[in-house]
Amino acid sequence: MTPLPHPHPDLPLITNIFKAEFINASYTSSLNDKYVNLTLSESNSCHQYSVNIVKVPHNYVLIKSDLDKYLPFKEKHADYCLIVDGTDMNISNCIIYIELKRGGANKIEVSKQLKGLKCLIEYCKIVAKECYNQKNFLSSFQEYYVCINHIESSRVHKRATSMRALGVNDTPNNFLSIACSGSSVNFNQCINNYSMPF
Repeated sequence: MTPLPHPHPDLPLITNIFKAEFINASYTSSLNDKYVNLTLSESNSCHQYSVNIVKVPHNYVLIKSDLDKYLPFKEKHADYCLIVDGTDMNISNCIIYIELKRGGANKIEVSKQLKGLKCLIEYCKIVAKECYNQKNFLSSFQEYYVCINHIESSRVHKRATSMRALGVNDTPNNFLSIACSGSSVNFNQCINNYSMPF
């Protein structure tokens, strides 16, 4: 097995900032594990639903931002933050803010939720700077915003389809909407990377 470079140093630091119960992290040292598949789950008052993100680069941190009961804020935030070191895959390091919706997506509501999660990551940057002396924490990571909706909906074709944002989905107000109907979503869809095979 050919060894791979160590993951970006910001990834292990994230696992120090967050409690273990909110973190799913992987740092792989083998070319046999070039990609991983992740299952993102969410629930509302009546249903639990999930979607698979496939072909995620092997060095990643997934934050389940189910923090409402721990934070003294009224504003809601999106469900997941996926932070990826894409160096070995020849893609940019990236932060993907992800909101899951069982049904349709209200643009204003989703934008607010994505902004709320971004605020949480901005707080982490301050913690890294002030408590760990890491002034450039996550500064090299490109941000993307995604809403995966119509999960398990019979009215949407079973293959995941994306409704592209105007340009790159790099702001909360210009998030990428993906209707997936319970099928898998490819990682490259989330970062609008159509040069890589799905």
